[in-house]
Amino acid sequence: MVSAVLSLWSERLFPDLPALSFTVALLLTGAGNIVGPAVAGAASSSFGPAPMLLGTAALALATSFVMKSGIIREKATPAVAG
Repeated sequence: MVSAVLSLWSERLFPDLPALSFTVALLLTGAGNIVGPAVAGAASSSFGPAPMLLGTAALALATSFVMKSGIIREKATPAVAG
């Protein structure tokens, strides 16, 4: 199910490079699934659960500011026949 959602999502975000964007989305999701819990566990052990949860919320908020509307396109650009 996750792969199906990622394939549709990456194709809509980057319609000119659907295969490459899907591969990158899978790699980043896999890396996040490995690194995220390890970092969250270390932060929770060091600082407690509340600061760890606030840190993950801050990371999500920062990501939303980084994703600018100029980067994401809704439609593919038409191919030029040549």
